[in-house]
Amino acid sequence: MTSKASQERSVVAPSAAKEPIPPYVPNPHERAAAARVLDRRARRLSAPRYKISTDKDQTRIEADHGEPATALSLICDTLGTGDAHFADGLLTQLANVARTGKDLTARDLNTMVATVHAIEPRDPIEALLAAQMAAVHHATMVAARRLNHVDTIDQQDSASNMLNKLSRTFTTQMEALKRYRSTGEQTVRVTHQHVSVTANQAVVGVNQGGRGSE
Repeated sequence: MTSKASQERSVVAPSAAKEPIPPYVPNPHERAAAARVLDRRARRLSAPRYKISTDKDQTRIEADHGEPATALSLICDTLGTGDAHFADGLLTQLANVARTGKDLTARDLNTMVATVHAIEPRDPIEALLAAQMAAVHHATMVAARRLNHVDTIDQQDSASNMLNKLSRTFTTQMEALKRYRSTGEQTVRVTHQHVSVTANQAVVGVNQGGRGSE
């Protein structure tokens, strides 16, 4: 038989009806930010995404896309090339650089690919430079993290020196990309100036040894 105390504990009072939570209404600043994001997405597609699977000691990189041919076109377009071998090789190099722990993760690789995609390389040369910029940025963040977790003066000096060199290298890479992109786009303007010289002025110039009037 069920005790009286058990019967009393089993009785649950009906909960009061909860009012529905009204939908969030963004403020003007948030709506403007969302509009800018949508505009950027409309002007340029998102970066290709990849999945990582590990079988024993082998890591496999697969496009997170239902159509392999389309996925290949997307990474080639991101890297400004039509060469599938170039795109595959550079993607593998990015994967090796992106690894932050023992195993490569999809987040690591997708972040690296998205960084290159954001630079918008227009040809293989720009793609190589963009990949190096992504790698240097990644290493810069690692150096900054180490600097924030040092225990000794030696560790501080080492991390600070590394961070300083990497940040300067990134600036140099930016300047190199800017110079490369400006090649062939510089315009030289030649101005033809017509000078009218009267007969009297010419005579004066000859009499003064060709120096003209002073």
